[in-house]
Amino acid sequence: SLVVRRATRQGLAVVVALLLQIPAWRAITTDASALVVAGLAIVGVGLAGVVLRALRATDAVVMIVQTLIVAGGAVGLWQVLAPRQSPSGLVNGAIEHLQRSVAPVEAHSGLTVLIFVLVGLVALLADALVVSLRRPAWVLLPLLVIVLIPAIGPRDRSLPFASVALLGIGLVLVMATARRPAFAPGAAGALRHLGLQAQPGGVQLGRA
Repeated sequence: SLVVRRATRQGLAVVVALLLQIPAWRAITTDASALVVAGLAIVGVGLAGVVLRALRATDAVVMIVQTLIVAGGAVGLWQVLAPRQSPSGLVNGAIEHLQRSVAPVEAHSGLTVLIFVLVGLVALLADALVVSLRRPAWVLLPLLVIVLIPAIGPRDRSLPFASVALLGIGLVLVMATARRPAFAPGAAGALRHLGLQAQPGGVQLGRA
């Protein structure tokens, strides 16, 4: 249906828009695997939304499944990277690592898990705003979160032009999917209300 196709386009656009911002996180960590994990969080949350909506799942079900993906992914990373540490010890270790280091910091298992959770939650928020609430312009908020966090990490706290450009590209991409076809069902109803009827030979004026 038209609604499912629009939701699919918007969901995929959100995924691409967020992925475009991930390279900026090299200002926070030198660990390439952490950036890969961040990308997986975005893809996992976004594709779950696309698939579930194609199966006509409700927005509540979509959000619950996406939340479980973020939580399950975080637990999985914890068990793989630091199975002997408690969750609180993992988080405290990541915080201490950030406090002792200067960005971009070296690899740390706790920091990788925190990046996955943070980016996953931002992806969930973006998907909910754009697809569930049908507010494509609001994607600017999660995009800014992804871009501005790396900007405050380095000492100079500058925002590279490339990050601004990728932010603009992502925003335009999402907004482009919000455009309605000229003769969508809603447009056709408006034409009928104005007394315009579609005929094989073109559009003819009828009686309202």
